[in-house]
Amino acid sequence: MEEENAQAERSRMSTMGTMNKKQAQSEHKFGIKKLDSFDDKIKTYISHNKGASWELIRAPEVDMRGKSTSCFSEDGCSSHLQMYSNNEAMYAPPYSQESAVGIVMAVGNLGDKLELDKGTRKGTFLSRDGGVSWSEIAKLPLIYEFGDHGGVLVAAPNMHSTTQIRYSWNEGKTWTKLTVSEVPIFVDNIIIEPKSTAQQFVIYGSYDNSTEDSNTEGNYNTKKQLGEDVMITLDFSGLHEPKCQGIDSPGTEKSDFELWSPHDDGRHGSNDKCFLGQQVTYIRRKQDSECFNGEDFDRQTMRVPCLCTEADYECDMNYVRTKGGQCEPVADPLKRHGQRILSEKEEDCALEGFYSISKGYRKIPGDMCYGGVQLDPVRKPCTSFAWFSSIVNLKSIFVAALVIGAMYYGWPIIEAIILILPIPDPKDTIESMKNYAGAAQGFV
Repeated sequence: MEEENAQAERSRMSTMGTMNKKQAQSEHKFGIKKLDSFDDKIKTYISHNKGASWELIRAPEVDMRGKSTSCFSEDGCSSHLQMYSNNEAMYAPPYSQESAVGIVMAVGNLGDKLELDKGTRKGTFLSRDGGVSWSEIAKLPLIYEFGDHGGVLVAAPNMHSTTQIRYSWNEGKTWTKLTVSEVPIFVDNIIIEPKSTAQQFVIYGSYDNSTEDSNTEGNYNTKKQLGEDVMITLDFSGLHEPKCQGIDSPGTEKSDFELWSPHDDGRHGSNDKCFLGQQVTYIRRKQDSECFNGEDFDRQTMRVPCLCTEADYECDMNYVRTKGGQCEPVADPLKRHGQRILSEKEEDCALEGFYSISKGYRKIPGDMCYGGVQLDPVRKPCTSFAWFSSIVNLKSIFVAALVIGAMYYGWPIIEAIILILPIPDPKDTIESMKNYAGAAQGFV
């Protein structure tokens, strides 16, 4: 034992010899213990507005067997999903598809943090409202894939060998197991064509060469003994399900379709199911309608813009949101904030002739709201010439010329000229010119 300790000390000293003093201090300060403590604090947060605000993922109220999970965010308990990092066991990451509107599947655990210890039990969860609410669909990790625009879900254990896969026609509400091999196999992945609209799947993996039976729920911490590779195809098109009907009357009792709008459940201050400045309504198959959409299914989408509210804005640079929900400047102990603003003002004036004064907010990128609450930075001219040029621009000169021409030459000639010009919407321009000309004539 003394010899081993001496060798370890010599090895450590040899390593120290290759580092300078600063590197040695960094290793001591940010060493293995620091990384271990970091792993003990990993949690999963979700955002419904492109990162403007975040919250812990609320755990399901009950598990797949209907038993209360007793996991509440008020008590520090929430759902934590396995991502790409810290994933030596190769759990499936969170997965969604544009063609399967609202459906998300993920592997994770409930608790106060993401469990990374070897052998920790994980479950598989599903959301059909874009991650607002979740339900547990399995007590073990699964690998998964969507087909038929989300109409059929296929999953299989990928931590232990199995002879079965499971599929669902009702978005995870119930599952049916299907034997696909007489010999246990380790499933590496389940794939489908890129858009996930077909009903044909491919499963690939390797045969299990171990002598012990590992096909036990939750027993996924065993060492894999891989045999020959295997590939299995599945075709659900001829199963027994009819084609969905009633796409022209979604939401009615006789229709297999419903209307669904993504939203954040009012958690970030939005209302009227407005999502990033617009109310988007999709037509999708009802959960209990066990029918297939078909590859030629053309999903209809309706969009209605919403008035801007504070929920459509995020904190501007160098501002942070307080517990009260307001964006306030970050602490500036070195008093450099004013100098930075002055420097940015000089740069903007030199480049554009205008500068911006922040109110502490900026509109979330991609937000489509209009009118309502206006919290965008205020644009100010640097000089009187810039102010004059902002009023007298090419558009205003063009409009004034048309109005004067209409008064002098008569409207029919001007209207003919507008129709010839390469204007995207000449009818709208014509109506605007008529209004301006009428107002001008009334003034004269």
